[in-house]
Amino acid sequence: MRKHRKWARVRTYNAFIEHFAASSDIEGAMKTFKALAVANIVPTAQSYFLLALAAVNSGKRLGEVEDMFFQGASEGVQNTYFSYNTRAILAARAGEDVTPIYQEMYDEGFAPDDISFHHAFESMSLRPEKDMVTHALNLLSMMDRMGLIGSRRSMNALLKVLCRAGAAEQAVELYQSMVTKGVEEETMAPDFETYELALLACGNGKRMDLAVGVFRELEQRNIQPTVALYSTLVMGFGNSRDFESALGVWKEMKEKGLRANRTAYRRMVDACLKHPQGIAHACTTLEEMTAMGFSMDNEYYDTLLKGYGRARELEKVVARFRNINRPGPEVGEVTFGAVLSACNNEESLPTADEAIDRMVSSGKSPRSFAPI
Repeated sequence: MRKHRKWARVRTYNAFIEHFAASSDIEGAMKTFKALAVANIVPTAQSYFLLALAAVNSGKRLGEVEDMFFQGASEGVQNTYFSYNTRAILAARAGEDVTPIYQEMYDEGFAPDDISFHHAFESMSLRPEKDMVTHALNLLSMMDRMGLIGSRRSMNALLKVLCRAGAAEQAVELYQSMVTKGVEEETMAPDFETYELALLACGNGKRMDLAVGVFRELEQRNIQPTVALYSTLVMGFGNSRDFESALGVWKEMKEKGLRANRTAYRRMVDACLKHPQGIAHACTTLEEMTAMGFSMDNEYYDTLLKGYGRARELEKVVARFRNINRPGPEVGEVTFGAVLSACNNEESLPTADEAIDRMVSSGKSPRSFAPI
């Protein structure tokens, strides 16, 4: 009975470590892990795995956790399902090829499962190197050799790796494979996260021809695109500096009766600003954004002011400038520069004086910047 209570206590500590891992809180996970020793409880292999997961997700204290794991291994934490997975996610986060670890795991009779590959892919997706694509696809081939059919969860994690690297062709190929296999294996069928990741990969890889193909294929399967998917397409066109196409997608989204959220507005504004002819529409979109009740960051206030300044619409500049009060975006030097530029365009010295007075009262020095 005592032994059972002790095991229950280990599981309780592990549950807390798992919670902190899911929150990417390595500090909370570390404190809980160390509390095991205070309570005179020996951590299990799962304890080390969950601690490593917290380190991987947060990107902090990785070396310390790795040292703790290998010290625990030397003190008797035997090779188990969890210990192999701990080694794998730490290696993946370090940018190493984890197939040798999983091969050893398989040879020792602790066959890696879909959850193992899911965590490895998630760890790889946190690194920007394109080499991660090769490592990730090697793992996918390993799954095939083992006869393991991945789940939607693990394949979406793989898509994150491809997305981060802008590996558009591989991402679309994986997406299409999920569509095909999902007919018979429901757990493999793509969901809206899959669609968004595939579109993001195409946008990051500047292969908007593939993105449009995925998008239109969804419509052919009677899947109604969401605001998130439309805005992802807008962002992709923005990355390719194709303002006209981004604007066309934005108009189509509105014609479908979909209401943009804050993320969608930000993506449309960013797409506009990446094209020299997009400043006017960026200002229109920002006005619409505020009318819908969404707040703007400093950079968007500056964009609005500069846009009006270039358009020589001084009245709108002054009205916007006078409305920038606390609470809200902090007035920065770029904002003052934008206002002064607009004032200089119209030679409206009283308004320029007002801008300087506001700047000085905010603790800014007039000599520290030049009009834009």
